[in-house]
Amino acid sequence: MTAVTGLHQTHPAKIKMIICVRRRPELSRAEFQRYWLENHAPLASSVRARGLAPPMTGYVQNHSLDVPSVEAFRHQRGMNVEPYDGITEVWLDRIEDLDMGDTVSAELIAAQQMLVEDEIKFADLARSRVFMVKAHEIFKEPVTKESGPQEPGFKMIICVHRRPGMSREEFQRYWLEKHAPLASSVRAKGLAPPMRGYVQNHTIDAPLLEPFRIDRGMSLEPYDGITEVWMDRMEDMDVGSQLSAEFIAAQKMLIEDEARFVDFSRSSVFIVQPHRIF
Repeated sequence: MTAVTGLHQTHPAKIKMIICVRRRPELSRAEFQRYWLENHAPLASSVRARGLAPPMTGYVQNHSLDVPSVEAFRHQRGMNVEPYDGITEVWLDRIEDLDMGDTVSAELIAAQQMLVEDEIKFADLARSRVFMVKAHEIFKEPVTKESGPQEPGFKMIICVHRRPGMSREEFQRYWLEKHAPLASSVRAKGLAPPMRGYVQNHTIDAPLLEPFRIDRGMSLEPYDGITEVWMDRMEDMDVGSQLSAEFIAAQKMLIEDEARFVDFSRSSVFIVQPHRIF
C-alpha cells in the first residue's frame, strides 16, 4: 500500500470491497439513501455482530450529492456514465476473509439471504457493480479540530475504465507511477482545488467474490479502479471564473495525461458524503 510518512491513515486494512450502487427506479435518491442508511445499515451491522458475515474491519456508505460545479470536470473529460446513487466500501484485512468455508450453517445462509432480500428493496442490483480493490494512499491529511483529527467531509469519486488496448496491469502502473506524482506536483504548486486526500483504489482479481455477485445478479464488469479525492467542503470544487494562465495550463496537462490511460466515455465522476457505519 502506497502511503506518505506522517499523514493520517483512516484504516490499516489494504483491501476493500467496492459496490457502485444504483437505486430502484421507483425511488427518489433521497428515499434510496434514507432506507440504505436508516434500515439497511443497522441490519448489516447486526449480522456482523452475530458473526454471520466475513470479518469486516470497516463499512462506509458514500451518498451521492447533486453538485453543479462537478459538471465542468465531467464535461472537460467527456464522461458519459451517469453518477451512481452511492458507493459502498467494506474493508477486509485479507481477500481470503471472503471464504466462509465449505460447511456453512443454516443460520449464516438465512442471514445472508435476509441481506440480499433487503438490498432488493432499495437497490437495482442488475445495474450495480461489485469488485475488490487494493487501496494506494497518495496523500491523506487529517482535519484538526479541538476534538482531535477529523476526516474531511466530502469526496469526489471517479469510477475509471482503462483505455482499449491496455492491460489492467499497464493501466494501474501508469496511474500510480506516472499520473499520481504529476497530480501531486500540481497540488503542491497550488494549481488545483484544495484537496485533503487522494487515494487510488486498484481493482484486483477476486474469484471468492463470485458467490456474492451471483446471489445478487450483478453481471456488469468491474471498473479498473476508483479514485477518491477528499475535500473539506463541496464549494472547494468551484475554482471560480478568474483563473490564471498557469492554473489553466496545469489542468490541461492533467487531462491530457489522463487521456493516455483512461477511457473517459466509460468512466464517471460525482461528489459523495461519507457515512461511517463502523
